[in-house]
Amino acid sequence: MKLKKILLTTFSVVFLCGINEQTQAAKAYSTVSPIVNKIVNDRNDKFTLEWTYPEVIIPGNTAAEEKINAYFLNAYNKEEKEYLAKQGTDDITSISENYEVSVNTKKYLIIRITGMTYAYHAAHPLSWDYSIAFRVSDGKKLTWQDLISSQDKDKVSLAALNRRLAVHPLANSFFPVKNKMHPYAGAYFVDKNQEFHFLYGQYEIGPYAIGFVDVPMGVKIK
Repeated sequence: MKLKKILLTTFSVVFLCGINEQTQAAKAYSTVSPIVNKIVNDRNDKFTLEWTYPEVIIPGNTAAEEKINAYFLNAYNKEEKEYLAKQGTDDITSISENYEVSVNTKKYLIIRITGMTYAYHAAHPLSWDYSIAFRVSDGKKLTWQDLISSQDKDKVSLAALNRRLAVHPLANSFFPVKNKMHPYAGAYFVDKNQEFHFLYGQYEIGPYAIGFVDVPMGVKIK
């Protein structure tokens, strides 16, 4: 009975240590908090600018966090200025943007941005979805190429992308690839498993009705 109790105690300690290690691995490195803004259109209160962007705190690295925060603050200030300039005019539009954190490690901070704009009397809204990556050590904004290891470069080439587009479920009906080389997508995103995707926007390679075309490339960021 005593041996059984010791074995159970040992198993519990090992099990809890395993959980703790997983929790630590999943723990975010930087603190990311939302800054929420809303402006109501003065011609039609059903139309608004609703813009939420991240404010970042990086442990022991004020210079990097200021650089990242300035990027998002400047983007909002520009949007706010343009929206306020149209107040009182016939340009009545709703614009919204939000974010989620895809990767938050000591190496990378990758933010996925989603948004929508809808003009008064327009047939439908237009949306966007893309990722922005920063190097945490110095706050530098990175290109998607910076995220791919040298051994995976061939897997994200234009030819590799078109091979994946050719077998996409929507390809035959909406964006035939045969005898046509599609360009790189205008956006990318990195999912929470750190896997890399190209993302074609509305109208980019197909009709509005199919929405975004997600093309997983089968590689993880380096």
